[in-house]
Amino acid sequence: MLRICAHPDCKTLTLGMLCVVHEPPVGMVAWPRGRPYSRRQQQLPAGAAPIVTTEAGPTAAGAVSFGGDTAT
Repeated sequence: MLRICAHPDCKTLTLGMLCVVHEPPVGMVAWPRGRPYSRRQQQLPAGAAPIVTTEAGPTAAGAVSFGGDTAT
């Protein structure tokens, strides 16, 4: 329901208590990107197999063909 802004001498119709002009500013929030936790710090449920990580780095993978016959 529309109502008149609660700020004195303002006649703007709004959905909230105040209109956009009279709303207090919103503070900036820094949101982290990526995983919220490190895999090394992850707590596994009881009875779960441990995560195996290698410090040697990624391993090479061979090419896979599904026989789509798209290359000539």
